[in-house]
Amino acid sequence: MGRKICVVSGKGGVGKTTVTFGLGVSLAKMGYSVCLMDLDLGLNNLDSLFDLENKVVFDLTDCLEGRCRIKQALINCDFQENLYILSSAKTEIMSQISQIKLNMLINKLAGVFDFVFIDSPAGINNNFFLAVKCSDEAILVVTPHISSIRDADKVIGVIRGTDLQSVSIVINRIRGDMVTRKESLTHLQIQSLLKAQLLGVLPEYDDINIHFGKFVFKKGKSDFVTALNILANNVMKDKKDIYDYTRKYRGFTGLIRRSLKRSV
Repeated sequence: MGRKICVVSGKGGVGKTTVTFGLGVSLAKMGYSVCLMDLDLGLNNLDSLFDLENKVVFDLTDCLEGRCRIKQALINCDFQENLYILSSAKTEIMSQISQIKLNMLINKLAGVFDFVFIDSPAGINNNFFLAVKCSDEAILVVTPHISSIRDADKVIGVIRGTDLQSVSIVINRIRGDMVTRKESLTHLQIQSLLKAQLLGVLPEYDDINIHFGKFVFKKGKSDFVTALNILANNVMKDKKDIYDYTRKYRGFTGLIRRSLKRSV
């Protein structure tokens, strides 16, 4: 049976869908079979990250209502054969989703795939609880901003009252230059505030674009992709390696980089 993991956030705009997308790509490249399910009805973006929205014929609700087989709704990622997405409906009413039917669907997917990631909507709402109740684990995406941390703390409190086996946090968009200048919280400070297991950190990724489902680098090797691979390895092997996001901002050359970063 594959692992069923919901990806949640307390606040919108923290990069939850991007993290879901990135983990799926990284784990698939490691040889695992991965299914990404979009449960953010009405505001779904997962298929657009893969540039697959024009290929969607059947979606999640078609599967739940028996209008198609699961196989018919799964869309294979063009550049990774063992990575699939299950798109959500753009207009379906959230309250119409059956918890029992959704749980049966996800269990069937977990019987086929090594990983099933459920991209849930931000905040605490009906579909958030649907995702949590159908999962065994939760990954909470948070950024180093007080509003995001505050909302994440509320989500953790709710999750701890459920039957989930584990909840861990991913700190996204952390800026090594600001942490080095003591203008932003460190990953350890955020972990202490949230009192949750830290799964990994991802640096601010202004050096890359995500386009047509592929990472396109503006120059050289992306720090974001390196950190993402470390994160995927932590998920896969239950490790606790943390990407050194302040490394290139330390020392004399780091001082120059920090100055340039601030001026750009």
